Amino acid sequence: MPAKRVSRSAGRKSDRAADALFALITAQRTTAAIYVAARLGVADLMAEGITTTAAIARRTGADRRSLARLLLALVTIGVCRQVGKHRFELTAVGAHLAGNAAPSLKSYALFEGGMLWRSWGGLIDSVRTGQTEAELAGAGSRFEQLGRRPEAVRTFNEAMASMTQLAIPGVLAACDFSGIGRLIDVGGG
Repeated sequence: MPAKRVSRSAGRKSDRAADALFALITAQRTTAAIYVAARLGVADLMAEGITTTAAIARRTGADRRSLARLLLALVTIGVCRQVGKHRFELTAVGAHLAGNAAPSLKSYALFEGGMLWRSWGGLIDSVRTGQTEAELAGAGSRFEQLGRRPEAVRTFNEAMASMTQLAIPGVLAACDFSGIGRLIDVGGG
């Protein structure tokens, strides 16, 4: 069962604005938990019907107790739910973390958690200097860096495709393309 939320100020009514800011401040933990779940293939295994902590740990090579804590974290953020003492299942939200979901956001979770998060650590220097993280590191542009790592290019391309899957229905609903004979989307990947 997920833990009940306890106000951080005993004897005082919860401050919704402070709670909202606290959630924003700690959001990197959410990204980290989702990234690790994606990297281990937890949602893929659950989608196959493998739902016990022990079975998921065996299949992923993870430590069972550490995996149990990860699964509980995923429960608190709505990716899965606990359905027994050591059994979990995906929620509608978590189902999109499986690689074969439609749409799947697994690749985007791998991209955000495995590649983009490093860039955010140097945001203060970028804001102060006007240079990107890559420029400050002398490593070339983000795309030059990607070009040196084929697996990163694949992850990036798959992430962009998954983001496009999310955007397409809204674009089609908002725009009338009936008079256009040829439309080209020029972008990364």
